[in-house]
Amino acid sequence: MYTFNPRNKTFVMLLLFIFLNLGAVALTCVGFSSSREKSLKETVVSLETKAAQSQGEIQYDNPTLLPLEKTLAALQTQLIQEKKPQELITSPTADQIQPTTPLPEVSESPFPSDTPQPTNTSTSVPDTASGSVLGVGDEWRQNGVGLRLTRYELNPETSWGDNIGVGFEFRNYTNDELVVSYSSDDFIVLTNTGESLTVQGFYNGSFWCNENTAIIKPGERYKIEDEASCGGGTLLWITADIGSPSLTEVIIQVTQFSRVSNAKWHILFQR
Repeated sequence: MYTFNPRNKTFVMLLLFIFLNLGAVALTCVGFSSSREKSLKETVVSLETKAAQSQGEIQYDNPTLLPLEKTLAALQTQLIQEKKPQELITSPTADQIQPTTPLPEVSESPFPSDTPQPTNTSTSVPDTASGSVLGVGDEWRQNGVGLRLTRYELNPETSWGDNIGVGFEFRNYTNDELVVSYSSDDFIVLTNTGESLTVQGFYNGSFWCNENTAIIKPGERYKIEDEASCGGGTLLWITADIGSPSLTEVIIQVTQFSRVSNAKWHILFQR
């Protein structure tokens, strides 16, 4: 049995201090894998256990102490060598960082900068179906403009026969200023029997104005009854035998009025 020697106790305490420091170094090494760190921890625990068992039992000149010292030296050298590569790890440079999402390409405008953009020439106004026959108050729409038969009145037994007076209103739906010219020659009137009636012209009770020209701005309304050149109260007068029992319908056709062509309205007579 071995005898206790104070020098052995001092040496063992020193040995424990070295083991504890080596264990701390092993646990704080950056970049160690979990398996490597576990192996080193197990080695340190094993050595600490052997040192504890040797306390009070080994002598200073015990021959079993020499292999233990060699093992500690080898472990210390291995820890230092494995720590050095971790210090060489650096953050990636800007050249190594690649964008994860490509930047969108900026397409050029299909129009050169010095070329004006086209503008709309009219609002979205559907055309009236060709061949339609409208009633009093209805608007015929065509090519961005509209023409409405606003009203009619009967004037029987004048010096130039029985007559029907008809009012019209024009509207400019386009974004352009329009020059509109019209006359009594732009109207054709038929009866239900196919008879062609005489169009006398535009008259306000004092003056005739069969030819007219007007400048109509975008979105503007032009009422012939109020704005014809012969003054207020102007209607288109048509000669008709109002007293004839066979007359039940008069069909008024506009052959051309600005952008409107072949528009039709009818006036019904109840007998």
